[in-house]
Amino acid sequence: MRILVTNDDGVNARGIQVLCSYLEKSHEVYVIAPEGERSATGHGLTLKGEIRFSHVGANRYSCSGLPADCTQMGMGHLLKDCPPDVVISGINHGANLGVDTYYSGTVAGAREAAIKGIPGIAISTCTDFFGCADDQHFDTAAIFLCKLLDRGVVDLIHEDHYLNINVPNLHSSDLAGVEYADLGKRIYKTDFVESSKGHYKYVSGMVNYLKLEGSDCVSISNRKVSLTPLNIFGTSTDKLLWENFIRTI
Repeated sequence: MRILVTNDDGVNARGIQVLCSYLEKSHEVYVIAPEGERSATGHGLTLKGEIRFSHVGANRYSCSGLPADCTQMGMGHLLKDCPPDVVISGINHGANLGVDTYYSGTVAGAREAAIKGIPGIAISTCTDFFGCADDQHFDTAAIFLCKLLDRGVVDLIHEDHYLNINVPNLHSSDLAGVEYADLGKRIYKTDFVESSKGHYKYVSGMVNYLKLEGSDCVSISNRKVSLTPLNIFGTSTDKLLWENFIRTI
């Protein structure tokens, strides 16, 4: 397949490098990713001013804009005459569970593809969920995603849909399975710290999550990969189709 890859951690982030190293073994891969970190930028677009677009390596480009800009640049400029079969956004450094999908630049990269009529997949390694961010198992997520691609997952992503995948930050052998999951809810504590007079820093961290049966948060806490198909209107659909697919993995 022809695959466009983006993220919100930046073109030099380890997650996207690991992902591409696996995808390139079997697919034609193009990368357009932000030149620096754009985490929690949501689904923003750079509508004013110019976007800097730079060649940084073989089929690799950096963009001064946001993740959704990167997807737009890929489909509307770089691959305009030969559209990608799928847009993959990730591997994100940290979970994108529940309401995170509204803040996440990674998810926005995949959602923008769906808006433009191309299947999108957002994939994240939950480095923050088990409190082990220094021990990052991006290979687990990359291997799992390649397995999904080999099983024809792109053909299951219907029009106006995209897939949000979260993978526990564990070795592949330590995973407890795969589940279809609805969006859950993580609970954050938010504070503002004054750095100087009239200037504040935004400080936030997860303190808990609602233990909702069938939610992505619960799947991850049970050491299972969560697959959450979403549409651009925000709702999960086709539960039976995805549960049947998961049985083949």
